[in-house]
Amino acid sequence: MNLRFWICTIALLGSACSMGLSDSMAWRKPLPNTKAFLVTDGGSSENATVCDTINHYQKSAKQSQEGCKSFPEGLPVIIKSVAYDPSLFPIARIYIPSQKVTGYTALEPDLSPNIPSGTIVHLRNDYDIRFSTTQNILSPDSLNLGHKATVQIIRFDPSGERQFYVLITDGPHAGEKGWLSSLDTHELSWLW
Repeated sequence: MNLRFWICTIALLGSACSMGLSDSMAWRKPLPNTKAFLVTDGGSSENATVCDTINHYQKSAKQSQEGCKSFPEGLPVIIKSVAYDPSLFPIARIYIPSQKVTGYTALEPDLSPNIPSGTIVHLRNDYDIRFSTTQNILSPDSLNLGHKATVQIIRFDPSGERQFYVLITDGPHAGEKGWLSSLDTHELSWLW
């Protein structure tokens, strides 16, 4: 799959969008006090694993659950710090305000950036981009936007099957609002 994308925010529309990181893309940097969301561990899991220590989290990758708990996808979290583990992947120390829990989880794939409303995304895919009026991924009302689309993020909901509520800004469906899957926007991830 070859996904090429350009991203900018509304504030940058007057100038060319580039791959360079600007202050308007600070949401992509996993810095202390950055807001994010828990997402699933993958597979059929509907929960994310958070452990009390980095060591317990590393062991959880080998099926040990000592010191670890599962939390539902979509919970808002605050990144406190990130440890770059050369043997595994970046591990984030997070705080889950609703649970009053501090713990450790993988930066990717267990956390998703909190993508701000108003972010403009230019998508170009080797496959068709699917757009729907519902969050249900199997919805029969899905529209084929073709291989490219420009959308404005209205809302990001990581707990649904389609996570991005967007406004289409170009093409035959311009002005329509609906949901896109993270499969079509998977490059909107952390820069680390």
